[in-house]
Amino acid sequence: MLAGSLELDLLNQRLCRGTQSIALTPKAFGVLRLLVEHAHRLVTKEALLNSVWPGARVEEGQVKQFVSELRRLLQDEARKPHYIETVHGRGYRWIGEITVRCGTHGDAASPASAGTAHCATVSSIIGAEPICFGREADFVLLEQRFAKAVSCSRQMCLVSGEPGIGKTTLIGAFVHRIAARQAFWLLRGQCSQQPAVNAEPYFPLLEALDNACYAPEGKALLALLRQYAPLGLTAMPGHLSADESLQLHRLTEGLGQERRLREYSTFFETLSLQQPVVLWLEDLHWADPATLALLSHLARSPRPARLFVIASVRPKEMYASNSALHLLVSDARSRRVGIEIELPPMNEQSVCQYVQLRLAENVDSRLGHGIFSATEGHPLFVSAMTHAVDMDVALARKVADDPQTAFAERVPDTLREIVEQALGALGEEERNLLEAASIAGRQFSAAEVAAALKIDVEQVEHRCEQLFQQRLFLGRVGVSEWPDGTLAGEYRFLHNLCFRAVYLNVPPSRRARLQNLISKHIEQMHPDELLVRNVALKLHLAGNGSGEPARTDAATEENLHNLRRQ
Repeated sequence: MLAGSLELDLLNQRLCRGTQSIALTPKAFGVLRLLVEHAHRLVTKEALLNSVWPGARVEEGQVKQFVSELRRLLQDEARKPHYIETVHGRGYRWIGEITVRCGTHGDAASPASAGTAHCATVSSIIGAEPICFGREADFVLLEQRFAKAVSCSRQMCLVSGEPGIGKTTLIGAFVHRIAARQAFWLLRGQCSQQPAVNAEPYFPLLEALDNACYAPEGKALLALLRQYAPLGLTAMPGHLSADESLQLHRLTEGLGQERRLREYSTFFETLSLQQPVVLWLEDLHWADPATLALLSHLARSPRPARLFVIASVRPKEMYASNSALHLLVSDARSRRVGIEIELPPMNEQSVCQYVQLRLAENVDSRLGHGIFSATEGHPLFVSAMTHAVDMDVALARKVADDPQTAFAERVPDTLREIVEQALGALGEEERNLLEAASIAGRQFSAAEVAAALKIDVEQVEHRCEQLFQQRLFLGRVGVSEWPDGTLAGEYRFLHNLCFRAVYLNVPPSRRARLQNLISKHIEQMHPDELLVRNVALKLHLAGNGSGEPARTDAATEENLHNLRRQ
């Protein structure tokens, strides 16, 4: 047997045998850490490359060199290993006993061979693992950042995207994934849009801590709060006796918010030295100023901490030039502790997999392709449409045969309600613009909308650009030139279903008036285009007898697009 027990100090990135320190390069330490964290489990060469050399081009031979170096330092043999076992053609496995230290006060964790993840606690906090398709590249980025956090390099990851794109689903699935192999504290809080709730400093953090204190490991959290954040604990009276509450209020009387910020910062850093902390905040764009100030302080602190902040956010608030959140994100990026992952729609293969899983038996193979065609892969729309066809056999047949026609005849109530809520959150000018734009077609010129609203083209372009920058309803297409030399921005509704829902929201009398104004403008600008536009308007007016927009012929749309440029 080799003399002396091994001890891995994560905070100081040091390996010791007894009282003797074993010198390791940062990369060698990273390889050892990953093996130890996955003790008695296979760690593939790909996993080592992605974790220790994220984003770099490294040959597998270099991994072998570092493993050989570790074996030399550990006095281990490849043929008769005590610590690192080779799984030929696949990777390596840690098989030895080692004590892992997370702090500097002699507080040792249990041997890695006995470590287990908090799977049960994670499930109790966030429920069962959600279904998530087509996000493997995003999982890889999150895994890389989490590995950095576990190595005492605090990280902040913002998952951004429009409502319904799958931010919460991705984060939930990721948390379940890492819980299967890594023990950590999970703290989850929800930011609120309600002014009364948002007025309380640190509201999402208090919610996260309050929930965690009721978990089996909650006593340890309360003990640390009493020691390092007594002022913060006074905001959680449900966990204090009457006498203790009175005593804490006396001790903290007169202390301000600045003291509370320092207390929370010390608390999170100390907690992370016991085991990594995953702080999950939903809808960070609604966070109160105190919460954002604390996150900024945590991002700036140079002290080691195994802290991983992951939050969902909407681009509208992310890109506001005067937003405190925008300043926080910019600062975290400049310090290389923060990234933003903007979620795209699902691809066709992922939609088909999801539909197959949801509908299971006797599903027409064309159905998934039809739903993708109609929804363009937006997860919320995919879910709503899948539910709709599951409840309506006749609709399912129509979708499989001709999805565009099928969904031209109906927009699920859930989607219409979502669009109406989004419209209601806009100002009156933006709502009027979108309604006029829906009359002009899914793709439209700012000149057409200006004619319908009887305002200047530049005003329309300015509002369209604002909606585009905020990722709300519209995307930018380019510039169109009318026969009189007028240059106007051309835009397009981001989603076909949103376009239809906005169109349906326009009262019939207003719809007819706007169509008439757009037709007159086109007639003045380009008589030939009026003929094409009349075809499109008839299709809109005909619908299916209920006033809904029918499918516009692709050739018609292409002719309109070309004529604007003649």
